[in-house]
Amino acid sequence: MARKRGRSELATKPHIHQKRVKLNQLNDIVRLCNLCATMINESNELKSLISPREYLHSSKEELFASARKGCPICFWVHDFLQHMWIENPSAKVHFHALDSSRSESGYNRPNRLVATVGPLLDPCGKFPNIYFSISGRPKVFETTASLKTYLQASQTKLIDMSSLQTMRQVRSQLEECQISHRKCIKNNAVSLLPTLVLDVGLLGDPLIRLHRSTPQQYGSFVALSYCWGRPGSQQCQTTKSTVDKHYTGIALQDLSLSIQDAVEVTRQLGIQYLWVDALCIVQHSEDTEAEISLMGTIYKNATLTLAASSALHADAGFLRKVPAETYFKLPYQLSDEGMACIEVSLMGASFEDPFKSGRKRPFLLGSQSEPLDRRIWPLQESLLSHRLLSFGTKGMKWRCHSEAITKVRDGVKKSKALPLGVFNNTKKEQSEANLQRDQVNLWHSIVKDYSRRELNVRSDYSRAISEIVGKLASYWNDEYLAGMWRRTLVANLAWHIEKDMLWYFEQYYLETGRYSPLDAPSWSWLSKIAGVSFLKVEDVRLKLVDCRLLRSSGSPCSDFSHSSLTVFAACFEFRYDMRWRQFHYWLNTKAYEDDMFKFSPWPEKDSKIALEGLLLGFSGESAIGIIVERISGPETLYRRRGLWRNKATLADHTHMWNMENNIPGCSFKELTII
Repeated sequence: MARKRGRSELATKPHIHQKRVKLNQLNDIVRLCNLCATMINESNELKSLISPREYLHSSKEELFASARKGCPICFWVHDFLQHMWIENPSAKVHFHALDSSRSESGYNRPNRLVATVGPLLDPCGKFPNIYFSISGRPKVFETTASLKTYLQASQTKLIDMSSLQTMRQVRSQLEECQISHRKCIKNNAVSLLPTLVLDVGLLGDPLIRLHRSTPQQYGSFVALSYCWGRPGSQQCQTTKSTVDKHYTGIALQDLSLSIQDAVEVTRQLGIQYLWVDALCIVQHSEDTEAEISLMGTIYKNATLTLAASSALHADAGFLRKVPAETYFKLPYQLSDEGMACIEVSLMGASFEDPFKSGRKRPFLLGSQSEPLDRRIWPLQESLLSHRLLSFGTKGMKWRCHSEAITKVRDGVKKSKALPLGVFNNTKKEQSEANLQRDQVNLWHSIVKDYSRRELNVRSDYSRAISEIVGKLASYWNDEYLAGMWRRTLVANLAWHIEKDMLWYFEQYYLETGRYSPLDAPSWSWLSKIAGVSFLKVEDVRLKLVDCRLLRSSGSPCSDFSHSSLTVFAACFEFRYDMRWRQFHYWLNTKAYEDDMFKFSPWPEKDSKIALEGLLLGFSGESAIGIIVERISGPETLYRRRGLWRNKATLADHTHMWNMENNIPGCSFKELTII
């Protein structure tokens, strides 16, 4: 059996060296990393990559370094795999070429390039395979010069987030925003500096230093919003033992890569100070909680917030070179010493062979949201920032109160303004109906986003939205009631959860005792860690009598576990002996249960669960309400079990909820829900 040759052994062959010399002349255009260039040079027109002769390509660290520098092959492989390395950090990337044309004459050259984690015949099952399509007919060139001319005209452009041109565009946009944007803070409106900031110095300086602001010291500063990563992953932090040393200086090389990138951008913008929580809050000290409580104000006062959106953790960094398209040109040497070029395009990823048995299987798309956009704390950092510059996987985005711009391959493209005026200090005159409508729409959009984000500490679920709540309470002049607002309470009560895989895991861990229930009342969406959506209630019928919030501290978002809600509403007792017309009315009921129990309007005769339906109101042809369970005890208390919606005719709705009809089990009453 022939022995498989390694990289170093192949590299000693004279003709391979000649190929490298020719192809290296093109690498400033092609931008392949050394690993990918070696793979292409040694593959005999990619034929030697036909499986199972896979090519051992790179480790996690090598792939990340090459992707950051803009290698198009490594970039797209890393884009799919970056969230999966945690389970198997030592896994290696392998490449293969496939012929899936099924032509009777056999293959001439492969038409699929596949990246796997582990060998193709024995892959790591937790990782998908990434597929690239190879064009069928290569373009052949007689000279390297002619190929170079072709590549210069047709190769996919690269978005370099750290280039001088990009930084000039960002600096110009910031100056325009400060001077010209009517809705944004003007250039002379500098804010009070946080207690501690980083003095970033000048371009090229190897050190930065921690600066303690004097009382009433004003100035411009940049704030960083980023993912820390796993606990203990940040080696350089400000603590009681390091704070004096940090006043003297902090070596850039000791910082995580995301903080290094933030220092570079801040210097390029000509701003002296940078705020980063790991270094500007003295960790594990008596002042830590007080400084954390000011974070919302810090992001609100920052001249600009940098969002490291693409960085999965602090050491990932966010200044990178990004291919503008999912296709690119790939040159290689022919066996007759001629030059050729093929087009390679990303197809997607799949856990199964998408071409097996002639049945095409759907490819997984790339990352649908950035790592930072999936974390729960950064939401309020983003919403409370007057200006946000996001460094994403596919490019950069600017957002301010006046406009949004997106960095695209040919420059900066402006789009519509974002509705963030609610976070300004000015209020517009409007009717009560319009105020309630705007309040409901904004709050529901925030909750939908917030509830779908990940958190490391379960007790943070009610806290991580506290800064948004504080600003909205002042703006709306309204009272926050454990995830609800007093003015729009009924609309907020019409929430339901999405039962996805994460929700099922949550229920399993609660049942097995691994998790404890959250400290929130059952009527609040804060009692469930799950994606939350809302049904629209147009004609409100339920009335609030009283809401008692027994908080463990003065914070509006502290422990709500002993809170209660007293309402006056039309109620219907779900009983097994319903009359025909009542039975007919509830036939079209859709239930959204809060947990694993299965709701039915017709309980068993010996059922020990006493359920009732509270009417919230109507929306079009539907009646909407919540399902509550009566709790046995000395007091008549209830807990929420879900939401219901019933579609019926106006006549049926009127008959059911008109108390003058004396329908058995249907009445107006006052209930207290805990």
